[in-house]
Amino acid sequence: MTITVNQKVTPTFNQVAPICPGGTLNPLPTSSTNGINGTWSPALNNTATTTYTFTPTAGQCANSTTLTITVNQNTIIPTFNQVAPICEGGILNPLPTTSTNGINGTWSPSLNNTATTTYTFTPTAGQCANSTTLTITVNQKVTPTFNQVAPICPGKIKSFTNLFHQWNQRYLVTGVKQYIHHNLYIHTDCRTVCEFNHLDHYSKPNIIRHLIRWHRFVRVEY
Repeated sequence: MTITVNQKVTPTFNQVAPICPGGTLNPLPTSSTNGINGTWSPALNNTATTTYTFTPTAGQCANSTTLTITVNQNTIIPTFNQVAPICEGGILNPLPTTSTNGINGTWSPSLNNTATTTYTFTPTAGQCANSTTLTITVNQKVTPTFNQVAPICPGKIKSFTNLFHQWNQRYLVTGVKQYIHHNLYIHTDCRTVCEFNHLDHYSKPNIIRHLIRWHRFVRVEY
């Protein structure tokens, strides 16, 4: 009498392609490519490289086998163009949801146009990309300051040298409350801006030729 002892068969499976952390892992097949049924352990893990063991159902003369699924570490750093600084309250356009090197994701926190803020970009899972940050500078508004002008007597013209800020050969004068010259009387308030041209002979009595007044602004031409 001959007793046949069949050799155990090793189940075979197609290799699963590497994934990125958080990527999709489909359930492993419970039947091998050479017809062996069984189960897998441990449970699928899409965050780390793991070796899985296939255990054939009893009575099939089959060996156990293993299958390793590689989970690549995040190696891509999303890149973005730097956003230019803005003034407090200025316009901030929405940040792009796709990086210059093709990574998709989302930003947090919400845009803030009143203070310098660092924003975090979180890539969508499965792209093998790291998070990154982008800081947008918001410059605070500056209040201009000027030296106070000493009072003058009516009919006297005082040197305005320290009052002027030169810009395109023009001078801006602020803080002058009143100015009396012969029969000409100019009364303004502290918010008035007077624009003077050619003040190289302002001590002469005939220097004022025109007075143009509009709203809260006074322009004196020489």
